[in-house]
Amino acid sequence: MLHSIKVDDSGAKMEQTEVHEGLKVDGTTRIHVQRPSRKRDGGRRQSSELEDDLNERKQEEEEEEILALRGVRVTADAQLKVDVYISHKDHNACQICSSCSDCALAGSFLIVPSRPRSSVAPLTFVESNHRIGISDVVRNLGIHEDDGFYLSLVPSTSVSGTCALYIRAICLEYE
Repeated sequence: MLHSIKVDDSGAKMEQTEVHEGLKVDGTTRIHVQRPSRKRDGGRRQSSELEDDLNERKQEEEEEEILALRGVRVTADAQLKVDVYISHKDHNACQICSSCSDCALAGSFLIVPSRPRSSVAPLTFVESNHRIGISDVVRNLGIHEDDGFYLSLVPSTSVSGTCALYIRAICLEYE
């Protein structure tokens, strides 16, 4: 796991945490996503420390947590939809996450072929990046204070046969 701070074009800081690298998705894939460590203080605090704590909490509420899927690679002729679910439990027994009560759909992304199938050379890949805002989903599940959560990637394809989906890195970003 890597931790870095990135500054965007406007000068705003975006905190990033690398979660997983080099993932092959060939069916429903579940992984545990670890969040960056947070400052916890169990002792008594003085009034200025309490004000600082309130300001930090307000800033955290305004901050958007984003799940970034980088280097999503699939064959150029593939037509693919991937649903992204978040839960606080590992649901290995579930076939479809939408039937679970403590699982929520964070978002979906589509990959559609840009050229006709006949004009694409075999084993030609396309690569893209996808970002999904997850702050509301995490808050609704009641896991916004947790150190991590489970992420389920559920691919479905309308092309006959299976197509391999590769993800170079999964990151959490904070804007």
